[in-house]
Amino acid sequence: MKIKSPIDMRRFIPLLLINFMLFSAGIATAYQDTANTQIELCLGQNKAEAGFVEMEFYKSKRTAFIDPAPIIVNHDIESAVVETGGRVIKEPVIRLVLSQEASKKFATFTEQNINKPLAIIVNGKIMSMPIIREKITSGLVVIAGRFTKEEAEAIVYN
Repeated sequence: MKIKSPIDMRRFIPLLLINFMLFSAGIATAYQDTANTQIELCLGQNKAEAGFVEMEFYKSKRTAFIDPAPIIVNHDIESAVVETGGRVIKEPVIRLVLSQEASKKFATFTEQNINKPLAIIVNGKIMSMPIIREKITSGLVVIAGRFTKEEAEAIVYN
């Protein structure tokens, strides 16, 4: 995929996210458990499907349909950190580290759902919905591209 403009880059971000790249040049600006922020990773769909619920995207009126049984929730997350200044994505990102048990569960889930959308949900809004391209065993989840540094820190600190 050749990136020609910032708009093309925004289309490329979900591909980066689903591979859960580490942003080695990132600078940690916040660390906190996510006790008051509700984070869920669920199977998503762009079309209505029996048993799925409609949900809006963050900062958008666009909607998608989400499996109401999340595969990953807050208690599966060991830590969350806000990073900025990465080499690829200049906007703030939230990096989640899953527990060992959750990492195994997520690896099985991603293996069984290749080529399906993964809804990354924060406080009842879809942050992104990248396509699962392969089994993910790293235990890392990166949420990026739709918020300011202050918004990212509010998600992690609340």
